[in-house]
Amino acid sequence: TPRPAAHTPVPALRDTLSRVTTIRPELRFATPRLADALARLADFIRHAGGQLFVVGGSARDAARGEPVTELDLEVFGLGDAALLEALTRGFDPQRVGQHFPVIRLRGLPVDIGCSEESAGDLAEAALRRDFTCNALYLDPETGELHDPLGGGADLEARVLLLYRLGLGGDYGFAWTPHGT
Repeated sequence: TPRPAAHTPVPALRDTLSRVTTIRPELRFATPRLADALARLADFIRHAGGQLFVVGGSARDAARGEPVTELDLEVFGLGDAALLEALTRGFDPQRVGQHFPVIRLRGLPVDIGCSEESAGDLAEAALRRDFTCNALYLDPETGELHDPLGGGADLEARVLLLYRLGLGGDYGFAWTPHGT
């Protein structure tokens, strides 16, 4: 798929994008419907002034060369209200989640997070992710995979590295040192 020549990241992202390692994985989809949804979402969000990234398990699967079966997305440069307005032009968005609000699209396996609090900084946004391999950010318009926490190397080494130490507490787990 040809990439738009005039694609320019949200201004606050420019410095962050130049500081991260990039590779270009092939983005393959399990269904054409999912590929079409991502293309439409990227277009709507770009025209609203935002920047869309494929993240989490979707970016991880793409980096491993596996087909993407669901979309985990994160948007920078738009507030929740502007994001919802952009999405209602072609989708049926529903807001879910208490700790980190997510927008789900009715009838599609798509979850979209809005990163207002990280002010467009991918490295800062990556710190909210659970594992380093889930802190990958794939730009669907340029094909670049941004890896601020080194999750790509962990994938290659087949290491699952928990980044967010407080995560266990979020789910009622207590952490103990290995072997105790």
